[in-house]
Amino acid sequence: MGPLITSDDSELAERYRRMVKETPILKTIEEWSFPTYTRDTRPNSDFTLPRSLLLRNTAAEILNEINSPSYGQAYKYYLITTYLPLTLRRDGTFGLRADELISVLLRCKDESNDVSVRAACDSLVKHLRSYKR
Repeated sequence: MGPLITSDDSELAERYRRMVKETPILKTIEEWSFPTYTRDTRPNSDFTLPRSLLLRNTAAEILNEINSPSYGQAYKYYLITTYLPLTLRRDGTFGLRADELISVLLRCKDESNDVSVRAACDSLVKHLRSYKR
């Protein structure tokens, strides 16, 4: 994550997305990381999460990171294409903040000059809106 954040390398973000998709243990660790970091759940040695988990703290952190000018476009692409889809499968309400996530994604899209970030925002917003129906 460090090199992705500091380099703002969109190719690295895309390679990591593919690795998470293709590597079950990496996917498991990815799902586990934010909820334990934000204390939505306690860390454990087997990287499992409770079946029912409301990700309130995780949602707050992700919303802050997407909104923050401190993070580059590659990191935001990672959040939108890699982390958020996993999180939304676990907690479709996104810590009861799914509507706010839609607003943040639309703002991110409007402010981004990166075509891949704009497309990722569009895609995730469409998914969230179809889920709400």
